[in-house]
Amino acid sequence: MNPKIETFTFYYQNYFKDISKIEFIEHVPDEILIDSNDKDNKTKLVKIEQSTLGISVSAIALLYPICLELVKNEQYEDQASWMILFLNGENYTAWGIRQRLKKEEDLKLTELICIRFPGSSCSFNYRQQFESTYENETRFFLKAFQKKNRSYHLWTYRMKYIKKISQEDNTIYEKECNLMKNLAEKDVHNFSIFHHLMICSRQCGMELMKWALELRDSFSLMYQGQVKDCEIDFKALQSLNQFIKHLQ
Repeated sequence: MNPKIETFTFYYQNYFKDISKIEFIEHVPDEILIDSNDKDNKTKLVKIEQSTLGISVSAIALLYPICLELVKNEQYEDQASWMILFLNGENYTAWGIRQRLKKEEDLKLTELICIRFPGSSCSFNYRQQFESTYENETRFFLKAFQKKNRSYHLWTYRMKYIKKISQEDNTIYEKECNLMKNLAEKDVHNFSIFHHLMICSRQCGMELMKWALELRDSFSLMYQGQVKDCEIDFKALQSLNQFIKHLQ
């Protein structure tokens, strides 16, 4: 067998094919994976541990060119495009192949890629083509939120999803408001939360002024006595105050 194909097949079968138990993709420094006394052992460039797929820079340098060549030659397009996205979530060619194939397991693939590459508009756009329950999408959203809580692509995707499913379930906006209130109480300086909450509350008519004022009071007390030269003016509570202003 061609050495490149052999390497590609080994990694695909052992690390990338079955992602059912993978929750996150992370970069892992080479020195953690590669034995200094066994640098030629290419089987140690990727690792799965505690539901996380760890990929080293050396793994990317080894596998990415092989996968690109396979795709260019229209060989193993399904497997190669799949693996490419783990290494570079913004490869348009690979996403084009996934869209053409559109397999059920791609929903889980987009979850992993969206979280690993939060700036990948392709992954969020492709994910919109799949049907998914509110519960599953909320689980995905919260995982992605923990990684990058102000991702423009994540919040845009979330609002598009909510608008779509609200056509069949008019209680969705109320559920979403309650979710956002919970997040705001833990992340009061996140403008994205309040912006999303404002849009949803206008759709369901939820009264939020009393809650918002109580939230501001609780944090105002917390930030009393703040040092003047503090880099961030927490006391201003700008996102929350702006939200309250729009409610008035």
